[in-house]
Amino acid sequence: MNFNIRSSLPHVVAILVFLAISAYYLSPVFDGYSLKQDDINNHVGVAKEIYDYRKTYEEEPLWTNSMFGGMPATQVSLAHGGNLMNQVFKVITLWLPHPVNFMFLYFLGFYILCICLSIRPWLSLTGALMFGFSSFFYISLAAGHNSKVVAMAFMPMMVGAFIYCLRRKALVGAILFALFLALELRSNHIQITYYTFMILMLVGIYELMISFKSKTLVSFFKKCGLLVAGIVLAVLCNSGNLFMTYDYLEDSQRGPSELTMSDKDENNTGGLDLSYMTNWSYGIDESINLMIPKAKGKGSGLVLLDEDIMTDSKNATFSNFLRDAYQKGWPVSTYWGNQPSTSGPVYIGASVIFLFLLGMFFLKDTIKWPLFIVAVIALMLSWGNNFMGLTEVFASYFPGYAKFRSVTMILVILELVIPLIGVLWLYQFIYQENPTFSGDYVMLKKSYPKKKVFFGISGIFFFILLLLSFKPDLFFSFTSKSENNIISQLVLNNPMYQENVDQLIDFRVDEFKSSSLQSLFFTILIFISILALQYRKISQTIFVVIISIVVTVDLWTTSKDYLNNENHSSYEQQMGMRGKKFWQDEELKKFPHNPTPADIAIRDLEMIENPSLTAKIQQKFNELNKGDYSRSKHKNRIANISAFEVLNFNSNYRVLELGNPLNTARTSYLHKSIGGYSAVKVKRTQEMIDRYFQSNYSILTSALNSGNISNLQNMHFFNMLHTKYIILDLNASGVVGKASQKAEEKPGVLPNPFALGNAWTVNNVKWVNNADEEIASFEDPDFNPKNTAVIDVRYKDLVDKSLDLSGGTLKLLEYQPNYLKYVSNSTGDALAVFSEIFYDKGWKAFINGKEVTHFRVNYILRGLVIPPGDNEIEFKFDLPIYNQASLISTVSSSIIILLFLLFILFKVLDKEFPVI
Repeated sequence: MNFNIRSSLPHVVAILVFLAISAYYLSPVFDGYSLKQDDINNHVGVAKEIYDYRKTYEEEPLWTNSMFGGMPATQVSLAHGGNLMNQVFKVITLWLPHPVNFMFLYFLGFYILCICLSIRPWLSLTGALMFGFSSFFYISLAAGHNSKVVAMAFMPMMVGAFIYCLRRKALVGAILFALFLALELRSNHIQITYYTFMILMLVGIYELMISFKSKTLVSFFKKCGLLVAGIVLAVLCNSGNLFMTYDYLEDSQRGPSELTMSDKDENNTGGLDLSYMTNWSYGIDESINLMIPKAKGKGSGLVLLDEDIMTDSKNATFSNFLRDAYQKGWPVSTYWGNQPSTSGPVYIGASVIFLFLLGMFFLKDTIKWPLFIVAVIALMLSWGNNFMGLTEVFASYFPGYAKFRSVTMILVILELVIPLIGVLWLYQFIYQENPTFSGDYVMLKKSYPKKKVFFGISGIFFFILLLLSFKPDLFFSFTSKSENNIISQLVLNNPMYQENVDQLIDFRVDEFKSSSLQSLFFTILIFISILALQYRKISQTIFVVIISIVVTVDLWTTSKDYLNNENHSSYEQQMGMRGKKFWQDEELKKFPHNPTPADIAIRDLEMIENPSLTAKIQQKFNELNKGDYSRSKHKNRIANISAFEVLNFNSNYRVLELGNPLNTARTSYLHKSIGGYSAVKVKRTQEMIDRYFQSNYSILTSALNSGNISNLQNMHFFNMLHTKYIILDLNASGVVGKASQKAEEKPGVLPNPFALGNAWTVNNVKWVNNADEEIASFEDPDFNPKNTAVIDVRYKDLVDKSLDLSGGTLKLLEYQPNYLKYVSNSTGDALAVFSEIFYDKGWKAFINGKEVTHFRVNYILRGLVIPPGDNEIEFKFDLPIYNQASLISTVSSSIIILLFLLFILFKVLDKEFPVI
C-alpha cells in the first residue's frame, strides 16, 4: 500500500471513467434540466412549510402542520448542521451536481469494495460497472428515492471496509468502516442499513468460524472491538437524526399501539401490519427477471402509449383491442406481474449472473458461502406474501424487521452479492489460475475435472435460456391475477373477446422471448471470452475489456429504459405529456406545484377574512422583484407560490382535496392538509385515519351528491381538525355558496360550515378507561366534538371536578409551525379543545407566561383547562435532544475525519500505519 504516482494512476483513470460515464448518461443536467423525481416533488410538497420557516428564521421548526394535522419534522426535513459528514459527502462525490454525483457514487462504492478485497484496479473497474448499472438503481433514481439511492451506494464500501478490517489491517479497516457507515447513516435510510448489516452479520459469523478453526479468536475479537468502536462513532455522528428518529418511532405508525381490539391488524409484530409490509411482494416466478428483464414486462404503464405498437399497420387489430379495453375499464399494462404496480424489474444482468454461477462452483474463497446464504434469504424474503412463513418469522423474531415496508427492497442484497462473487471469481480465474501465457490451460486441461463442470454449468444455463426463448408459456403466466378477473368478465359478456386476449398473450410471450434471447446472447459472449482466454487467443487485458463491454451493454440497454434522455412520444404528448420523459426545467424542481384556480379561490377567501394579508403578500412580491425573479420564465408561478408562503404563516386552516388525499403532497405544498404523503405518521393519527377517514369521506361525497350540505356536521374527524375548505375541482374557481360569483362558474371549493375552528370550549366531558373506548366514542351517534371532549381517565387529575363548563371564547392570534398563540375569555374555568395534534414529547403549554400541563382529548387533540377572565395561551414546541445531539455529532464526525486524514498522511509519507 505504498503511495506513489504510478500505483495511483489506475485509480485516477477509474475515477475519470466513472466521471465520464456518469456525465454522459445524465448529460441533460448540464443543459439546465433536473430529474422529475415524483417522490422528491412529494417531499418538497410536504416539507414546504419547513423550508419556508428555515429560510425565514434560520433555524429548524422541528414540527410541521403541513400534513395529517401535524407531526414532528424528524422524518420530513431536518437539517443536521453539526454532522461534518455533510461536507465529506460533497468531497467524496467531487462536488458533482445531482444526480451525477449519485451515479458516480454507485461506481466508486463497488470499486472501493474490490480494492479492499485486493482485486486489481482494472478488474475492480469492471466490477464497478457490473454493480453500478443495475436497473434498480436507475428506477429508484428516477422515482426520487434519493436517500435509498445514497444508502445503496455506500453498501459496498461498508462491506469492503468490514472485510478489510477482519482480514487485513484492522485499524485502517475500522477507520474506513466508521467513515463509510457514518456516510451511509447520513442518508437516513435505516432499511438499507439494516439489510447491509444482514450481510455483515453472515460474513462476521463466517470469519468467526475461520478464526475458531485457526485458533486466532483473540485477534478476531480485537478486530471486532475496533469495528464496534467504529459503529459507535458513526452512530454518534448521526445522533441528531438517529436519536430523534428513535425517540419518535414509538409514537409513529411503526410503533406499538395502545389499542387491543386490533391485534389481528397488527399481527403481533410490534411494527407494521404484515399485509401493509408485504403489499409490494416479488412474485416467485417474477424472480426470473433478475436475468430476463422483460419476463413480466416493463414498469407499470399503458401499452396504449407505445408508439411503435400503435402505429404499426400489422398491429391494427391489436391496437383497436387496446383502445377498446381501455374504454371498458381495462388499461392494459406493460407489466403483468402480481405487484400492485412497479417502476421496472430488478435486472442484475444475465452476464453477471452467469459469472456468479461460475463463481459459486469455482471460487476458492469460501466467503462465497455466507454471501450466497444471505442472498438466498434475501430472495425468499422479497417474495413477502408469496412466501409468508419466512416473513412472519423475521417480523416476529428479528428486531426491527417489522418496521420496514416494501419487502422487495431487500433485493439490493442480491445486487451487491451477485456481482461481488462474479468479480471475485474473475480475479481468481484471470490472475491466479491464468497468471502467464505459458503452461497448461488450467481450467480446461483435459485431465482437469472442472472442465466437465464448466461446460455442464454453461450448457444447463444456456439450455434454460434457450428453452425459455421458445416456450416460455410452459412455465409462466402472461396475465396477472387482477387481469384474470377482468378478462373473465369481459369474455363472459362477449366470448369473441378471448381472441383479443390471446393476441395480448402472444404479444407478451414475444416480449419475453426477445428478452430471453438477448440474455442468452450476452451470456454466450461471456462464455466465448472465457474460452478465448483459456486457449490463449486473447490477452488478460483484452479479456477484461471484453467483459467490461459485455456487462455494460447488457445492463445499460435495460437501465436506459427506466432513465433516459428521450422526449415523450407523440402518443404520450396527445395525453398532455410534454418535453423529456424523465427531465424537467431545473427551476420547476424548486417550485413543483403550481397553484390551481381552486387554490387561488381559497387564498382569496382568506384575504377577504383577513384584509391585512393583501399588504403582506404585496410586500412579498416587492421582495421578489429585487432578486432574479423578474428574469425567470416561471415568474408568475413563483409569485403565486410565494403568496401561499405568506398565507401559511398568517392563517391556520386545513384543506381536504378530493381524489387521493392520503397519498398526495400537492395540497401540503400550498395549504395545511388533512391528508398528505408520509409512511411515518403519528400512530394515533394513523389509527383515526384507518378507522374514520373513509366514513367521513363517504359522508362528504354523499352530501355532495345529494346536495344536503348539513350532513357535513357528522364528519367529526374532519371537523375537529378544522378542515375549513374542501377542494372539489382543482381547475375550477367557483366557491359553493358564494353569492357574488357568476352563475356559469364551476364550483371548485366548498367552505365547510361545520369546521370547529382553531380552538373551542366544550360543556361536557366523557371519561373513558382506555384507548379502545376513546377511539370508539366517535361511533356514538350522540357524540359531537363541538360540545363534548372524550378524555382518558389517566388525565383525570388535570381536570378539576368542580370545573365550570359554561364555555368561553378563544381566538388564534399568531401562528408558526412550532408556536401558537391564543387569547381566551370565560366567566369561569373552561375546558378548551385545540384542533392540533397532541404530542407531549415536545409541545408545552403556557397560560399568561406560566407553564401548565395540557392533556389529550378526542384521541388525538390537545386539551387545556383555562382560568376565568382574559388569558394569553401559548403552545411552544422544542426538542432539547436536537441541540444536544448536534454537539455530539460535531465532535464524533471530527474524530472520524481526523483519523482518516491521519491515515492519508501516513500514506503520503510512505509510512506504515499503526497496527493493533
